[in-house]
Order: sequence, then C-alpha cells, then structure tokens
Amino acid sequence: MAGGDVTNGGRVSQRDLYEAILKQNDERADMERRLMDKLAILHKIEAKVCRNEEEIEKLRTRSNVADLAIAIGALIGTAVSAVIGNQK
Repeated sequence: MAGGDVTNGGRVSQRDLYEAILKQNDERADMERRLMDKLAILHKIEAKVCRNEEEIEKLRTRSNVADLAIAIGALIGTAVSAVIGNQK
C-alpha cells in the first residue's frame, strides 16, 4: 500500500484502501483469465477424447467386419479343400 502496511486494528487511509481493492480486483481478474484459459484447454481435450472414442468404435466395427470376412474365407477354403480331398 502507498502509506505502508498496517496491522490488524490499525487505521487505513481511504487511498490505501482504494489501492488495496484495485490490487485485489486485478489479482482476481488475472485468476479469472487463467481459469478461463484452463477451461478452454479442458474443452479442447474433452472434444478430442470424444472424437477418439468415435474413431475407436469405428475401428472396432471395421475390425469385427474384417474378422468375419476372414472367418468366412477360411470356412470356404476348408469346404473347398474337403470337397477336393473327397474327390481324389
């Protein structure tokens, strides 16, 4: 403060009080800006997580389809081999 620090119970001038309130308001505004910046970062991370979850689900579905196609191919191959083996 401009007039120096005052302990509890001491007198404070209006100017000192005004400057202390201004400083406190500036500190609060800075804190609010930092919080808003962090919140914006969290929103970006949340959106990225949602996109990744959707992509994982798509890959899972694609993998299931590929596994099914491979199983059908193996089944057909086994059936063809069995038919050829029985003909000899």
